[in-house]
Amino acid sequence: LPDWPRLLSREQAAAYCTLSTSAFDDHVRPHLVEIPFGRAVRFDRRQIDRWLDSRATGGEGQPDKNRALEDL
Repeated sequence: LPDWPRLLSREQAAAYCTLSTSAFDDHVRPHLVEIPFGRAVRFDRRQIDRWLDSRATGGEGQPDKNRALEDL
C-alpha cells in the first residue's frame, strides 16, 4: 500500500477502507470526527484505524466473528 497521508479526503478515506464512497458514508463516516480543513472536510487515518480495529476485535484483541468487517 502507498504511504497514506494522516488526513484523508472522503474519497481517500473510502479507498483506504476499500469501500465505495456511499458505503463509507453509510457505515464508517458516522463513527468518525470530521475535521474542517479550509472549505473541505478531512478524516484522521489513525481514527479510522482505531475504528476498524474495534470492529474486527472483541474487546480483548481477539477476533470477534460476530463483528467481522464483512458485515459492512
